[in-house]
Amino acid sequence: MEIDSTVKEEEQPKEEEPIEDEFERFQIELEFVQALANPHYLHFLAQHRHLDQPAMINYLKYMLYWTKPEYAQYVDYPDCLFFLKLLQSPKFRKELAIREFVEFLYRQQFYNWTKGHRLSEIKKELEKQTEETAVAEGVMVDSQNTSSQSKEVVKSQPN
Repeated sequence: MEIDSTVKEEEQPKEEEPIEDEFERFQIELEFVQALANPHYLHFLAQHRHLDQPAMINYLKYMLYWTKPEYAQYVDYPDCLFFLKLLQSPKFRKELAIREFVEFLYRQQFYNWTKGHRLSEIKKELEKQTEETAVAEGVMVDSQNTSSQSKEVVKSQPN
């Protein structure tokens, strides 16, 4: 039996093409980091042992640049940055595989969100009332600093 002299090269699996567009990379990384705000997603990663992989651990370390103010300003879900920092801990990554722990995280996150949301509503209402009271009393409140600092409005009096 004769061996064919033209040996076909084994087809190499195609490697993913590098992301050349910086904006596309920015969007992909932003989407990933924001997904970390979801405790159930973190549980999924832990259950499937993605959080045990050295490559994933290194990637999470790399993603810490999102905690810098120039990047954090683009984040819609700030909890993701809190979880990103916690994911640096092997103990936290291990705990994420436990359903009860994840449910606890979820409840705490929900509580903090509702409490924080309610506090911001109360703060806005107090600021509004302060401004209304100040106007009624003839005092102008600095919109940037609604604390005890206020400026009196100079009333023009007819001569």
